[in-house]
Order: sequence, then structure tokens, then C-alpha cells
Amino acid sequence: MTGSLAAIRALGLARATPLSLHLELTYRCNARCEHCLQDRGVKHRELDLGEWKAVLESGRRLGVLFVSISGGEALLSPHFWGVAEHARKLGYAVRVYSNGLRLDRPTVKRLAALAPFAVEISIFSLESARHDAVLRVPGSLSRTIRGLVMLRRAGVHTVLKCPLLAGTAGDHARVRALANRLGSGIVFDPSIFTAMDGSSGPTRCRGDDHALEAFFAEGDMNRPASGVRPPPRAMDSATCGMARTFAVIGPDGEVRPCVAMELSAGNVRDAPLEQVWRESPVMLRLRSRTHGTLSTCGSCERSGYCDRCSALALHEDGDLDGPSSRACHIAELREKAWGLPPPPGAPPPGGRPRKALRVLG
Repeated sequence: MTGSLAAIRALGLARATPLSLHLELTYRCNARCEHCLQDRGVKHRELDLGEWKAVLESGRRLGVLFVSISGGEALLSPHFWGVAEHARKLGYAVRVYSNGLRLDRPTVKRLAALAPFAVEISIFSLESARHDAVLRVPGSLSRTIRGLVMLRRAGVHTVLKCPLLAGTAGDHARVRALANRLGSGIVFDPSIFTAMDGSSGPTRCRGDDHALEAFFAEGDMNRPASGVRPPPRAMDSATCGMARTFAVIGPDGEVRPCVAMELSAGNVRDAPLEQVWRESPVMLRLRSRTHGTLSTCGSCERSGYCDRCSALALHEDGDLDGPSSRACHIAELREKAWGLPPPPGAPPPGGRPRKALRVLG
């Protein structure tokens, strides 16, 4: 182990306790969303139920509290129920991520019996043509809403997830109204990630600036009081939760620090999850990063309302620790929507040259 990694361990970072695990049971899916960041063409030797149970048991020994079960479409995995039921048996709070297309009565009844922390469902628009065009599945909106209603009647807490996409971003108010009627949570995402392999295809689906600015002006719950700029982030704050509060386990057992980054920290087929979490050089290096260690971003006055993502900074701008041009642009749109002038010294729009790719150098 290098001296720097030994120093990280001396600071106790190797013993950081993850709060949640994100389990991608399969990349198989019954929708064909163009903005999907996963590579569905790659065939994986998926973990079997015994291997998933070992991951869950390792997580409990680490002190993990939450498990998110995802895909692809999680309900397409033959191990979904075995994993979900074992997670509840071990005392985890369980989140289920789904597109809602398989939510028939028997499935909803069995989900309700799990008493999940939440079932999170993607809704892009309340216009059938628009929602169905995103999934490229005719009739998907009506099927998904029918499943949502059944879940709520069964007493299951639901969360609507609404990426702000081209052609649907302007529908955010109606999606929020649906969430309010159902008593569901709501999450909007203006970023839209590159694919895990770094390709930019999904980014073509991002909502246009006009629609995003309207969302920040009307629907952004984080909007500050008029004329007040949110304070910058503390220099010793974590850049995000990757490698600190959560880890991702893919269908083939690869442990990754982030759902949007194809950066392996190890594989649970080769070493127990506890060992990967505590000893992987990738995890230790990422865990050592703070906002103050970032080039440029650490001193930026926009940091208090910037959704900087290290994965996007890496894939779109070439540097895991550098600025994210997408995050900078989103911050600029927020300023316009909130009526704030750019802070002194803020980089001009489009004035951020791409660097050579740098991951953990």
C-alpha cells in the first residue's frame, strides 16, 4: 500500500460506514428508454441468489441500513423476490426502483407484504404520447399509473421520479400535481447522465434550457428567498456520497462507487464486500476527496447551488476532480431563474476547455 493510502487509513476513512447499497440485479429491461445510461447489449453472468444473499449479509456486518433494488427492471430478475425478502429478513429498509410496467395485482400485493421503505416509479409526463415515447412502450403511462394507484391503496409509500427530458420537461407541474394527489414523494432530475461507458448518447435527451429555467423558477423546492445567494459549500464537505455513504453492486458482482461510473473497486466474487469497501484503493482514494480538494470548484461561489457530479465531470470534461460543464450550466440557469447575477470570477458560459481524461491520478 502506498504512503498516501496508508495516510487515508490513518484518518479512519477506511472504516467509513456505508448507509446504503444499490443492487442492480439485472440489466434486462422491458422498456427502451433512449436516455438510459446502461449498456444493455453487454451480456453479464449475473449473480445467483446465494451470491446476492452473501452481499446482503456482508452489508449488515458493515452496518448498512438501506438497500435499493434496481435494474434494468428489477422485477424482471428471477432473484428479485428472494433478494427483497432476504433483505427485509435481515432488517434492511428496502427501496424498489421500477418503471411500473409489471405492477399487476399479485405483484402489488406481494410488494405490500414486504413493507418497503418506498417503491420509486418513473413518470415522465402525464401526456400518454410523451410518456410512452420515452419508454417506447405503447400504453405504458396508463399501466404505470394503474400500478401506482394500487400501491397507494395497499399502503405502500411511493416516489415519482421525473427526469427533465427533451419534450417532457415542461410537464413537471402536472407530474408534481399527480404526486400530491397520490400522497407520493417526487424527485426531479435536470442532469441526465452520460452512458456508463462515457458515450454521450443519453445527453441528447436533456431538456432544453427554456424548460429547465422555467422549472427552476416555478418548481424547484430549493429556490432561495428572492435575491439571496445560497452560501458556498464547506471546504471539508464530501464531494458526494460515492465511496462514503453508498456503494453499487452490478449484476456481475462488480462493486462501483457510483451508478453513473464504470469504475470497478473490486468484485464480490473475488472478495467479500467488507474487504472491497475497506481496502479497495479506488474506494480509499475517492473517500479522501473533499470539496476543498477539487480543482476550481472548491473556491467557486456557485457551489451552494451547483449539482456537480464527479461522474459527469469525468465523462464530459475529462477530469474526475475538475469542473463539470453540465453542472456549471445548470447553475447558470438557476441564476437566471432566481434573478441572481453571476458571482464575481465565475467562468463564462462555454469557456471550459476539455482536459485529458484523468480518473484517479
